[in-house]
Amino acid sequence: MLGLHISEGGENEGLQLLDMLAAHPNTALIIGEKLARRFITDRPSAAIVTSLATVFTESNGDIRTILRTLFSSEEFKASAGQKFKRPLDFFISAMRVTGAQVNLENRRSEQIQQHLRFMGQIPFTWTPPNGFPDVLDHWSTTSGLLARWNFSLSLTFGHIRGVSVNLPALTQDAGSAEDVVDVLSIRFMGDILPDDARDILVDFTLQNNLDKVIPSVAGLILGSPHFQLR
Repeated sequence: MLGLHISEGGENEGLQLLDMLAAHPNTALIIGEKLARRFITDRPSAAIVTSLATVFTESNGDIRTILRTLFSSEEFKASAGQKFKRPLDFFISAMRVTGAQVNLENRRSEQIQQHLRFMGQIPFTWTPPNGFPDVLDHWSTTSGLLARWNFSLSLTFGHIRGVSVNLPALTQDAGSAEDVVDVLSIRFMGDILPDDARDILVDFTLQNNLDKVIPSVAGLILGSPHFQLR
């Protein structure tokens, strides 16, 4: 298909083919597009893809040089909030921001795997060689979003066996409904929620016992559209 002839040589035949594929101009473009899609936006500009492809070719595929170019680009600097988290990204970020402690006795991680299965991304289970999709349209389905919401509430309510979250420690400085919403928003997302979403959660918190409603507020923030973006 490439119009190339590889002479007999056992293992070297495969190595020659890999070298030829790696040096092909289309490979540089595909790698550049995949990296830009992963770190910047679902539909990266032709300019950033071409720039990364050029660096790929000139550096002989040196990933550090390519990533340095990507992370120094204006497109990357303006990329905050453009990417929808894949399920595993969402799962890890939720565990991290809540300070979740994992104690899987006897390697019993069935519930964690079940949540990832419902969300659609158990590691190493994607059969095609192209890897899990990295675009919003594939993951922002009704069932996928519901699975994220269920995981968020299960996490904050302590319903996942072997996983615990110390919400009182996260909200120890919060003395009012507004404080609870703002403290958890800043903890989870680095900023206060937009006014419309904040007002809804504050009203919800005011209508319930403050101490008992904290797991619900935390889970709703994690399951909100605002936490789904990175």
